[in-house]
Amino acid sequence: MTEPNALEKKPFLYVVVCACGIAGDVGKLITAAQERNWDVGVIATPQGLGFLNTEEIEAQTGYPIRSAWRTPGEARPLPPADAIAVAPATFSTVNSGPPVPPTPSPSASSARPTGWGSLPPSCRTATLPRPLTPLTGKASSGCGKWMS
Repeated sequence: MTEPNALEKKPFLYVVVCACGIAGDVGKLITAAQERNWDVGVIATPQGLGFLNTEEIEAQTGYPIRSAWRTPGEARPLPPADAIAVAPATFSTVNSGPPVPPTPSPSASSARPTGWGSLPPSCRTATLPRPLTPLTGKASSGCGKWMS
């Protein structure tokens, strides 16, 4: 297979998937990115991998899902990223101190003041693009869905 030249190369998006009930919907994000002319690769946390239909996602992206460290000298299965999306980002992931302020979509239990109070100061003061309102109904694995 020949490497595409710079004019033909699409931007590459890494989608990092954490363990959450809505992780199985990652195909919708992949489709949206592909419709906007992006190539996509998925990196799943070891626990997040269990929420995914790996065969379907690998067929959709054309790349293997990364979920483990690679050894020195092992080929990189994905091209370098032009952008990274963490979706869904669980409270545990956000609370571990990401290098950039996230736009959170917490579950109802995590959004209580006791949950948000333990966030690093940079995350507690992050400006959200719009107010978040919890959706009622079934939420699996502690992950709620939010709407604005």
